[in-house]
Amino acid sequence: MKYTPQLYPRIDHIGNTREVGVQYDSGRGIYVGSLRLGTPRRMVSGDMVAPIVATGEGDTPNAAADATMEDFKPTRKPTRMAMVEKDGLKLADVQQYLPSNYGCFRRPDGRIQITGRDSHGWTMDGYVIPRLASGLIPAREFFSMDDEL
Repeated sequence: MKYTPQLYPRIDHIGNTREVGVQYDSGRGIYVGSLRLGTPRRMVSGDMVAPIVATGEGDTPNAAADATMEDFKPTRKPTRMAMVEKDGLKLADVQQYLPSNYGCFRRPDGRIQITGRDSHGWTMDGYVIPRLASGLIPAREFFSMDDEL
């Protein structure tokens, strides 16, 4: 049986209707849901596509749509912070290494601070700090304003 990708309407955590795209992954034998939101971006193919913000899997199309909406629910992930330990850098030098869930700003004392929340594998200790180090930009995570000195 061939499965045609379909849109499944679901209500999100604040009452808005969202359409979850569900398709069948024949290689793994499961249904996969995805939710796209935000400003469409041009892909290599030239197509304009909105970013995927949530995914889910299930044994049925409805289960995949429900799992996708569960992934879309906001979580209370803590804000993580790090301090760049190299002087003389521009904000753009640091920003180019950061995923979209992290940002940086220059503090009044002139140092660059990185702030954000972990999302979909883009973590401070697993991605941000190692990625900066690959560009010879050392950074150290801190957990309170007392630690950052």
